Amino acid sequence: MKKKTITEIKFGERVLSLLQAPTAFNEVVSKSSLDRLATQKVLASLQKHGYISKDERNFWVAVGDPSNA
Repeated sequence: MKKKTITEIKFGERVLSLLQAPTAFNEVVSKSSLDRLATQKVLASLQKHGYISKDERNFWVAVGDPSNA
């Protein structure tokens, strides 16, 4: 599978910029101005391609340096 760039993931840049600190799903929804389903799809795609992960408290957080994406 080819790794997608952030710009190839719809709304990927918008959502990733919110995840520099651990962030709960509901907070991502409200801050991104996307609906719950769209946010869920973006998070799933970002996680699939290795840009984000969940921490021990089940919060979403960016992995590594986003400028290298």
